[in-house]
Amino acid sequence: MADTGFKTTGAVVSTGTWSNFTTTRINTADNSRATTTAGTFDAATINNFSFGLSSGVTIDGIEVNTEFSNSLGTATATLQISLSWNNGTNYTATKSDTVTSTTDKNSTLGGATDTWGRSWTDSEFANGTFLVKVEGKTTAGGSCRLDFFQIKVYYTVPS
Repeated sequence: MADTGFKTTGAVVSTGTWSNFTTTRINTADNSRATTTAGTFDAATINNFSFGLSSGVTIDGIEVNTEFSNSLGTATATLQISLSWNNGTNYTATKSDTVTSTTDKNSTLGGATDTWGRSWTDSEFANGTFLVKVEGKTTAGGSCRLDFFQIKVYYTVPS
C-alpha cells in the first residue's frame, strides 16, 4: 500500500459563517485559527488538494488530521468532517470529534483502511471534484477553533 503523503488545501470554496477561514489559517499549526460561533453547525468547504493519484489505483483509505480547540474551557467544541466525490452534490457520512479544552487537540478521522463508507475511484480525487465539508460548533458561548487541516489518501497500484 502506498499513500499520497499529507496534503493541505489549495482553495477555500465557501466559508459559511466561519471567521478567518483561509488556506493560510488552516494549512499551518501556528495558532492563527479559523473560528465558528456557538450554536448550530457552521459549514465551510475546501478543495484542490493535488493528490496526484495515478489512473487505475485502488483507494484503500482516507485519513484526515486536524488540530482544533475551544475558546472557552467550560464549553464543548465539535468538529465534523464529510467528503464529497462530486463537488458537493453528495457527501459521505460525517465523522466527528469533540474537545472541551482551550488547548489544541490533534484529531485523526478515518485511516489507512477506512474508505468513509464507499468505494472510490482515482478520478474522484481530482481538483474541483473532491470536496471536504468542515463543520464546527460549540456549546455555552465558546468558539470552535480550527488551527490545522490535512488529508492523506492510501492506495494500491494495480499489478
